[in-house]
Amino acid sequence: MSDNKKDIKKLNIPDEDVVNENNTTIKNMTYYGDTNIVPSDESLFLFSYMDANMTARAGANSTDISGDIVIPYEIYAVGIEAEGIYKVTATRPDGFEDCKNLTGVILPYSITSIKSATFRNCTNLKSITIPKGIKTIDLNAFSGCENLHEITIPKTV
Repeated sequence: MSDNKKDIKKLNIPDEDVVNENNTTIKNMTYYGDTNIVPSDESLFLFSYMDANMTARAGANSTDISGDIVIPYEIYAVGIEAEGIYKVTATRPDGFEDCKNLTGVILPYSITSIKSATFRNCTNLKSITIPKGIKTIDLNAFSGCENLHEITIPKTV
């Protein structure tokens, strides 16, 4: 490996539920109910809506997004032709690209696909938790994430 790249120092492949640093169980990546993990403010995100099946793709509203984020499982869309509750099933291609102050991401269990270059050049991204329902991680989803040392990946990937 070249000098300008770093090795992933830890890779977790959980058999069952994920337990966070506060010993709170995240059941199937559901962060509602009795856990202390709640979705980040929806204003941080920009969503693409897929009207036919009431699903959405998540991305950053701005490259100024910082810290650790939790992408919501579903959102209520207003002001579009098909108003209603949309389940977040994918990230947007290039959705969080160049969010250089993003440090951690928890994806909801509804996510089935991480699109191409979603987290490209998130140079301070240190950890990401990928849910059990994930089916695809597209090309270059994490390229340029030089500080990404911890990825939690389920057996389904």
